[in-house]
Amino acid sequence: MPRNAAVISNCTDFYNLLRIQSQATCIPIESGQSFYSDDENALLDLHRFIFAPGFELSINQYTVKRDFSLECEPQYNAVEFQAVFSLADGELNKAPNIFVRLYGSDGTSRNCTLNYKNGKYLVVEMIVLLQHLSCYMDISFLTGLCCAEYQITDSSALTSLLTIVHHMINSYQSGNMLKLFYQAKSLELLSIITPVLAEKRGLICSSCNGLCKEDIHAIMQANKIIEERYSEPFSVKQLAAMVYINMDKLKTGYKEVYGTTVHEAVIARKMEIAYQLITNKHTSVKDVSLSVGYSNQGHFIDLFRRYYGVTPGELLRTS
Repeated sequence: MPRNAAVISNCTDFYNLLRIQSQATCIPIESGQSFYSDDENALLDLHRFIFAPGFELSINQYTVKRDFSLECEPQYNAVEFQAVFSLADGELNKAPNIFVRLYGSDGTSRNCTLNYKNGKYLVVEMIVLLQHLSCYMDISFLTGLCCAEYQITDSSALTSLLTIVHHMINSYQSGNMLKLFYQAKSLELLSIITPVLAEKRGLICSSCNGLCKEDIHAIMQANKIIEERYSEPFSVKQLAAMVYINMDKLKTGYKEVYGTTVHEAVIARKMEIAYQLITNKHTSVKDVSLSVGYSNQGHFIDLFRRYYGVTPGELLRTS
């Protein structure tokens, strides 16, 4: 069985790895990104929606011609949802395989092996970095949860998830409402998934014992400052002073709670605002660069391409 292994540092890398495996070309479209591939292993049709850095949804259709595996080592902290429907004569199976995965900060193995078996499938996948999930809810209860695949056994939750997924597949708004529709449905999925993880509080690992309630509160306050004052040039030392926490504890604690460094969090927030300015307000690349605190436009363009796979200029033209 052919294999392709790689370490992935963000959720975009996984799709890039899959695209390389399938020798596909990524084409920006109004609602997100889409690519199509036909190689010796799989026929792949993928529609991907990027709502913000670290908040993505994809609806994929695979025709796997022969068994193969894809290996990766996620280096981010995130909640993932996956619903896999097998297709027979164009019809979806009624009982898909549903997976909820958490990549936490407990240091357990992050190796992920996806086995693609011969057949036809429709797959709905969503990934939300814990850092971005904090925009919607208090994620302190996820601190230290073991990296694991969690099964949803509650029949009511399963019914709700299936209803949302079927709605995603079969009914949606067109035009400008398309991306909004899928983002709303993704938030509905999160509202079902997170209570499942909340039940796993007993799996809090010992590596988090060094963080008390006050530390976590200070770290979350630091994250709020990053979200609101993204254009200001402050250091980690200055940020620690703002929330009254030791700088070293902020650096290690932030990584533990949000799965990323303070530096990367600041960049991610800048890229999120830049994306919104370009797609919603059609702001020029120069003005966007200055708005998010980058006087060096070339550096800003390189960072933006790293996060979204396209330059800000390319995104501006397609939006």
